[in-house]
Amino acid sequence: MSLHFIFLWSWLFLFCSVRCAVDLTTQEGTSGSAIVEASIAKISLASIFTDNDQHMLRRIAYAETRDGEDSDTYSSNRGIWGVGESKYSATKNRFNPQLLQKLNKIRETFKIDWLNTKWTDLRKPFYSALAARLYMYVITHSIPLASDINGQGTYWANYFTSSNGTQSDYVASVNRLLTLQNCSLNALDLYFVMDASGSVGPDNFDLMKGFVYEITDSFNVGSDSVRVGVMSYASSNYYHFHLNTYSTKLSVLIAINNLPYSGGGTYTGQALDGMRTVGFSTSNGARPSSQGVPRVGIVITGRHSNSYSATITAANNVHNAGIIVFAVGIAGANQNELNAIASQPSYVSFLSSFSLTLLNSLQFTLSQESCVASPKIELNSTVTDNIGSGQTKYLNYPLPNNTQGITVVLNVTNGSVTLYASTVVSTPNETFHEFKLVTNTYEDVFINRSSLNNSGTADTVFIAVEGNGISNQMQISATQGDTST
Repeated sequence: MSLHFIFLWSWLFLFCSVRCAVDLTTQEGTSGSAIVEASIAKISLASIFTDNDQHMLRRIAYAETRDGEDSDTYSSNRGIWGVGESKYSATKNRFNPQLLQKLNKIRETFKIDWLNTKWTDLRKPFYSALAARLYMYVITHSIPLASDINGQGTYWANYFTSSNGTQSDYVASVNRLLTLQNCSLNALDLYFVMDASGSVGPDNFDLMKGFVYEITDSFNVGSDSVRVGVMSYASSNYYHFHLNTYSTKLSVLIAINNLPYSGGGTYTGQALDGMRTVGFSTSNGARPSSQGVPRVGIVITGRHSNSYSATITAANNVHNAGIIVFAVGIAGANQNELNAIASQPSYVSFLSSFSLTLLNSLQFTLSQESCVASPKIELNSTVTDNIGSGQTKYLNYPLPNNTQGITVVLNVTNGSVTLYASTVVSTPNETFHEFKLVTNTYEDVFINRSSLNNSGTADTVFIAVEGNGISNQMQISATQGDTST
């Protein structure tokens, strides 16, 4: 091998470790959890589907092929999601106007003309994911998705799988998957907003308390890790404890068990205002933006609000404040209000009745989604953090329309980190990113808008910073335009 070739290869490796975009989700035969999660993230952020799939798309990939790791995954054209040929054909029905709207959005967003695809294309993970999600959309008009794992298993066995799998096979696979999806969360400000109106009643409020208890118990609660606050609402807001009231999990859980029920009207808009201005105020324990800690609100309601317009206005104010919101609606909740309250369609969950089983089926989903929440950071603001080995810090920066891009400044004072950036997914990783940087020192790099996948429409750059060493101290900021040195 010539010295010239070695030099060229080394240069290309160094250049691509900083610059080259990667999308393994559209390469035939790739597999693994990162591939699956990147494929789903691409679909989710595009907001093509406004209904919540209750995390079935993620679970089906594991139930069908263990995320493509089964040896016979590509022995046919069904791909990671195991979509049989007849089911794939159902996603190309030219006489379904609602389906055609989805296919048009797929063509606009991903430049994929679905009607001209072939079953063999499902050997590419992203195509298999799209086929599975489209098929779920087609049949859910007559067969609604279940939210609990057992119900999903029945749905999968009866209407989806081509592998002769049973309901118990699905349940066993999902339970294995849940044990593998460990949360690498470093810090989180978590605030619960609970409907305590007269339509809920004391018994159902107790079920809500059990639900909040289980979610809280799944986190590492502490003043330096996950802080928890709780309020309830009816005709008035009731702030039971703030993010800085308790510093141990035990004290938080005891306080949740002792939450009182009030009764009254359903002033949801007023409650959202209270969560934003009181619950997430720094004086009540919300950490400053300089720490880049996600602010996550979980709103649980059992009835439509007393004022739709007030709820919509308050929800918009919450989103503009950078708070990430999950909406859980039960029984009499208004679907349009839930959609407005939640930060994105996949953050909406609707349960047909007050049931501890149904509520607990959401517990892991909400916990896991909170782990990958990406807080909005303003340009010229510096975030400082220590990222542990195997942990990932997510955040995002605005990409102004009048600029050619942003300059990311990353200063690692201890350890080493890998930074991924994307405008397509909120959780970029090694299998899908538009920009990558590995460093153990100071770097300032310009991310040019023209090099991004959504160069014309992108308004947000999503960042994931992974810790490579045991302890990785870093500072990160971003500025408008090219200010790199």
